[in-house]
Amino acid sequence: MTVDSAVSPTVPDATDAAGVPDVSVIIPVYNTLPYLRPCVQSVLTQSIGADRLEIIAVDDGSTDGSGELLDEFAASHPGTLRVIHQEDNSGGPAAPCNRGLECATGRWVFFLGADDYLSPTALERLVSRGDEWQSDVIFGTMQGENGRFVDQRIYRRTAKDVDLGGSALCYSLSNTKLFRRALLEQHQIRYALDLRVGSDQPFTVEALAQASRISVLTDQVYYYAVKRDDATNITYSTPWHTRLADVTAIIEHIAAVLPPGPVRDAILTRHFTMELGKLVRLDLPGLPAADQRQLSSGIQQLVTQFWTPGLQQRMGVLARLRIELVASDQLDLLQRVLDYHAACADRGDSPPLVLRAGTAYVWYPGFDQPTTDPSWYQLHSENLSKRLRTAAQVSRAAFSGHSLRLEGRLGVTADSGPFARLVLRPTPPGAKPAPVRRLLDAGFTDPTAETTAGWSSLELSTERAGDRASFRTVLDLSAVLKSLGDSAQDHSVEVQLLVGQHRYDVPAIAEIAGDLTSEAVIGPIHRSTAARLHSVGSLDPLILTVCRRPVSRAVKAVVRRALSKGTK
Repeated sequence: MTVDSAVSPTVPDATDAAGVPDVSVIIPVYNTLPYLRPCVQSVLTQSIGADRLEIIAVDDGSTDGSGELLDEFAASHPGTLRVIHQEDNSGGPAAPCNRGLECATGRWVFFLGADDYLSPTALERLVSRGDEWQSDVIFGTMQGENGRFVDQRIYRRTAKDVDLGGSALCYSLSNTKLFRRALLEQHQIRYALDLRVGSDQPFTVEALAQASRISVLTDQVYYYAVKRDDATNITYSTPWHTRLADVTAIIEHIAAVLPPGPVRDAILTRHFTMELGKLVRLDLPGLPAADQRQLSSGIQQLVTQFWTPGLQQRMGVLARLRIELVASDQLDLLQRVLDYHAACADRGDSPPLVLRAGTAYVWYPGFDQPTTDPSWYQLHSENLSKRLRTAAQVSRAAFSGHSLRLEGRLGVTADSGPFARLVLRPTPPGAKPAPVRRLLDAGFTDPTAETTAGWSSLELSTERAGDRASFRTVLDLSAVLKSLGDSAQDHSVEVQLLVGQHRYDVPAIAEIAGDLTSEAVIGPIHRSTAARLHSVGSLDPLILTVCRRPVSRAVKAVVRRALSKGTK
């Protein structure tokens, strides 16, 4: 089914109809006995109450006693829990979910995995807010249990209206949401039976595409997604060739629902980043050559069909680069990229940025080589502020006359020097330096216009490609000394980086805690000045504190320093 060009409001449901439950909870069940009891009990004890609830459990040919346990629950909760037994296993959750939908009578429908469970007030709060907001689909915060990963990007804040083309929504396409049943019936939205895994994704995408309002609730955890101890659920136990076929079918189903354009690109970002990314990152390197060719061929076909410029620009550099290298049959270079990235991660580092006029790239093996395209390495969608927090690390410092000499590492390549400089920015005494700031198209303006107290260029060098650049610089403190009053003055030490169309002001941090230099006396002896470069802790921002000192203290300090040097 294709998406209507204009989504019309969902046909209202009969909220006051006698005997109509508020919500139907559909649970597809197959051999989940160790997890089934807490799952079902979490629904039976919902604060919404049994009179507003119906549970439809579809036993998909279980052989471990799950069906018998469901019958016990049904016998003790007549009128609330209904069990449907399917003699033969269908091979996936699609058929039992469709069967449950056929039997559902609630105004709302919620799908619950048989190894997962709900928080006590989940349904009541979701239904209440869905009715209040007149939502068609409403997300509630999910949390992984027993080591199961659940992407949290969509759950950062409560939102009455969520854009289908938003960058975070594509990473939360499971069916574990509250759906208005009238929406599903009006558009005859059902699960694709040809998908062994991932059948919930096209179902959810179509519902989201047809919804007049999508909402997110993040005020509590609503859903707990459990990873089984034996990891036997289909997602964790499927071989690579089946997963390739499955993700291909999922992408094709989604493409049938969403026409080409920004929304489709936004949704498919997830599949090229996650599902295909896992195949490239975890499966491809260890496969025999023949299997590598088969897997690469499958990915290349998807690239031919769906790899649009809009999709490419939405992806992170590493995810995009992996796909491009497979598409261009450069598997040896791909392995070098994977090894390099793993080595960076092992030492708690990240690849350096390559700064060019108007454009920023991430350095990976193959950058600037004839067989690659610079656009594969180009930064587009990443939020750099978090990454840049530790981009400027100072390891050595020394005062010399009116100057401060600094050495350290910077998170850029050595040829990025023209797009980096160090500045001093006055800060209130005792104030913590501001975090990374991003300014749109700011460039390197006159420091006096930005109330900076001085700046210097950076001399960058590296021993080998792929390393962060080492830097040396000498910062003239004359401007600081001229403006110095009777009280101490603090200055944050910052590095400014021109990254694409933005300038990032990054606080320099100390590699070790405490004073990076001993207290020093600078300036003429009759107007002596004490200066100290210090940080609160390791990887905390550096502060330069400068203050006037009485002549007697200055002289004594000079003598102490001279004596201490003489005794070494």
